[in-house]
Amino acid sequence: MKLNSCDISPYSKIGSGLTIYHSVGIVVGNVTIGKNLKLFQNVTIGSVKDLTIGDNAELFSGCCVLANIGDNSKVGANAVVLKDVPLNSTAVGSPARIITNNQKKLLV
Repeated sequence: MKLNSCDISPYSKIGSGLTIYHSVGIVVGNVTIGKNLKLFQNVTIGSVKDLTIGDNAELFSGCCVLANIGDNSKVGANAVVLKDVPLNSTAVGSPARIITNNQKKLLV
């Protein structure tokens, strides 16, 4: 389905409360998405087997997600997520690395 420059797979399962800010360039493959996902422009969520995006996640501008994202997690702008992001975490960079988890800073 294409809507406002978004390409969303008809096979994706999307929970309630999806919010799309600046819908240009968004691509969503065949994935399962939880409730209240926030998407910004130019986000790509790849079609990887059993890929899941948790509840209350936020995916910022230009990020590419090819792994699972836990509940209440954030992916920074232009990050490339190749490994799972645990719940309550923030991932940034290319390739993405976890910089916070459970509201505590991790040494990177």
